[in-house]
Amino acid sequence: MITFVNTVPIDEHRAIIRLCIIRNFALSKLFDNYTRNNMYKILSEDKVMIEQLKPEQLMTEVSLQADLPQIAFRKLRQEWIDMGYGVQPEQLSDHSGSLRLDM
Repeated sequence: MITFVNTVPIDEHRAIIRLCIIRNFALSKLFDNYTRNNMYKILSEDKVMIEQLKPEQLMTEVSLQADLPQIAFRKLRQEWIDMGYGVQPEQLSDHSGSLRLDM
């Protein structure tokens, strides 16, 4: 089974979580609800733990080996921001969500 979980921050206190579960076993539809409910259970447990975190109390970020791809992404993202490809949050506050192409 492969699980993709994507967390997109909306603001300092909220985020959207998107998930996709790909199963290559127990392919009967009878197992769909079981698999989905187990994923929701895991995400609910994560939510409880995350809501207990107090980032302002951490002196430094604690990273594990499993965090290396995220750390590499952050480093690469910062390099692109430093080259001028970033968008400041205040520029997005009035954005309606529609895509506009001026060509």
